[in-house]
Amino acid sequence: MRYLILLAICAGLLTSCTQATARQRQTVDGVTIFLENPETIALSREVEVIVTLVAADNRTISNAIVTLDLDMPEMKMGQNRPLADPLGGGRYRVRTTYTMIGTWKTTVIAKIGEKEYRATFDQKVTG
Repeated sequence: MRYLILLAICAGLLTSCTQATARQRQTVDGVTIFLENPETIALSREVEVIVTLVAADNRTISNAIVTLDLDMPEMKMGQNRPLADPLGGGRYRVRTTYTMIGTWKTTVIAKIGEKEYRATFDQKVTG
């Protein structure tokens, strides 16, 4: 019985590690903003979103304050703006949960010095 439980735990970990990811990008005023998240976003499950910032000279930007603005245009929701944790190397991580099925607008807001850069990406959430 212990062997079966251990096998089930290992299978679950392996599945979560091999989940396909989607990567989108936009360039705003010379800063390229990459958004990486699971290819399939499930309702009410925690999602890890990775934002990467790259300057026009291909250097990563590690001194930004990054937040996401999560909005569902078809359904007015309260403000949902999680703050990203810096990971180094121009990468930032946000853990969030999408609470409704449908298409969400995820706006990455990167404040670098006194300037703010915004890029909006579509995210599909399934049941």
